Amino acid sequence: MLSKVFLFCIIFIYIGFLNADFKPIPWISEENVTFLTKWGNKGSQNSEFLLPKSIAINSNDEIYVVDTGNRCIQKFASNGKFIEKYIGKQKFASLKIAKFSTPVGIAIDNVDNIYITDVESEKVSKLNPEFYLIREWDITFSRWRPMGIAIDGYDNLYVSDIRNHSIRKFTIDGDPIANWGNEGIAEGKFKWPQGIAVGKKSRIYIADTFNNRIQRFTTNGSFFCEWGWLGSRKDEFVTPRALTTDSEGRVYVADTGNHRISVFTTDGEYLFSWGRKGNANGEFKYPQGIAIDSTGNIYVVDTDNHRIQKFQGPSSTNIVKKSKKSVLITNLAVADFSSKNVSSSDASIVADFLRTELVNIGNFNVVEKTNMNKLLEEAAFQNTGCTTTECAIQIGKILNVRQIVVGSYSKLGNEYYLTINLVEVESGKILKSLDHKVMSQAEIRDTCKILAYRLI
Repeated sequence: MLSKVFLFCIIFIYIGFLNADFKPIPWISEENVTFLTKWGNKGSQNSEFLLPKSIAINSNDEIYVVDTGNRCIQKFASNGKFIEKYIGKQKFASLKIAKFSTPVGIAIDNVDNIYITDVESEKVSKLNPEFYLIREWDITFSRWRPMGIAIDGYDNLYVSDIRNHSIRKFTIDGDPIANWGNEGIAEGKFKWPQGIAVGKKSRIYIADTFNNRIQRFTTNGSFFCEWGWLGSRKDEFVTPRALTTDSEGRVYVADTGNHRISVFTTDGEYLFSWGRKGNANGEFKYPQGIAIDSTGNIYVVDTDNHRIQKFQGPSSTNIVKKSKKSVLITNLAVADFSSKNVSSSDASIVADFLRTELVNIGNFNVVEKTNMNKLLEEAAFQNTGCTTTECAIQIGKILNVRQIVVGSYSKLGNEYYLTINLVEVESGKILKSLDHKVMSQAEIRDTCKILAYRLI
């Protein structure tokens, strides 16, 4: 019988998908990868899976799959031929075993020891290549929910903790080294982080799942960069849950809610994607794991299709980048926001934040605030917080812009709300209406960055 926690995890996955507000997912071509083979279907026998979650590869290019629903680890040859299954049964009475409740993450070190995270029992298990238990550990001083796991070139382990929205760093024997992050949307904060990957030069990549982005860190937890936000365009994500890197340093992201794999440079520049929702070859249904072998072949855990798919990856020279479409630069203005239960100066500062982020994106010619105020003053128009379409049209015509952003910044209880409308001046049509709730004013700057990209 499935445990309550396991059922909760599965339900939580689907709630995240159902609540996401994103556009229909387009077909993404496979110009850079080639489908090779697949194996598995729904069931509990050898080579069958029930909602597999993650995958890892040892030094012999043998494949280990965390079969979460069946509470076991299955091992395969690189062609998909079944080798063995570990279900926690004792081979010898004198040897300890690891029994799994809800195994979710897996990593393999340079001598092929295996590390498994179990989100329900709140433990990490270290097994030798024959699946004998070497050690188990948890964090006795606190509750946690270990999910993703990865190992760097210095034999340090990194584990994502979805309960505390943080990353924990251990030695390979389980001794704690460091811990960073907490819940939030600012740089270095997380919301249910899951997948972890270690790239070239020990760059640490985190799938910040419910912030719909990837964050990159140094090995000591110092933030370096981030990319992604909610959506289905090429550089957007819907609950990304796993990632890995190849020998060239490229980052492969299992964009779970968009049913695709997206590939980026180390700094987050988009390269290419493939996949869409379905069960044909090269299609996925909520993929949640990905790994690359020593020859560059890519293995994807196609979770809700209960199977593994294998692809031939790109070489270092044959990457076909999607050509960038020419962007029509639009003249745009951001009016000062109205204020509710906050000061008008705070609302004006928030409008400044959004204005700056829109300038940084580069898709708009944004009217500078000083020039905007000068033009409005010459027209004897008082800009003290414009929220209506009629007001937006008036300001837009004075400033001679095609589009204008109007909005409000408000506080209710201990929570802050930012609501904005993008208005087409000529027609008066509201092109986009967005709102965002934040728990503190410290998160406002990052919220403006998110909303700016959603206005594109």
